[in-house]
Amino acid sequence: MLLDDRCQYDSYSGIIVSKIILVKWSKFVHITEYIIFKKPDIIINLIISIILYMYMYLITIRQDLDTISSILYRTFEIPPFKRNYDTAFGQIANILYRYGLTTENTRNLRFRFILCMQEFFDSIPENQWKVKDPQFIKQSEEFAITKFREWITQQIT
Repeated sequence: MLLDDRCQYDSYSGIIVSKIILVKWSKFVHITEYIIFKKPDIIINLIISIILYMYMYLITIRQDLDTISSILYRTFEIPPFKRNYDTAFGQIANILYRYGLTTENTRNLRFRFILCMQEFFDSIPENQWKVKDPQFIKQSEEFAITKFREWITQQIT
């Protein structure tokens, strides 16, 4: 049984939206929305614009993630006692600020990165750690950068 039928017309895009609520034996069964396009060319342009915007947004995210990775790789190329972590994570915080991650300051990002590094060491038994081996340290840094990128992606999306 049809109880309610409401229509809205948007004069800009020429869309008619009908909302039909079906009720059977006094119980709510289904809400269905029908969209009828009066001017398909406007809708097609709108859909293309949305797709292009999403594509550009994804390109920007990828570029920013690559920038963050390069900041970290450059930081780890410097000998450990000369590294300036505050500058590196400050640059990363500035990038993340554009995505609305305003609570992530330099100290929080450093701590998050340390947790990513710890995840690498937790996956390996302690008797197999080779902290004097530069290759092992490099592997842990790359793992941490990858995990850090994944964490950033989760925060942004």
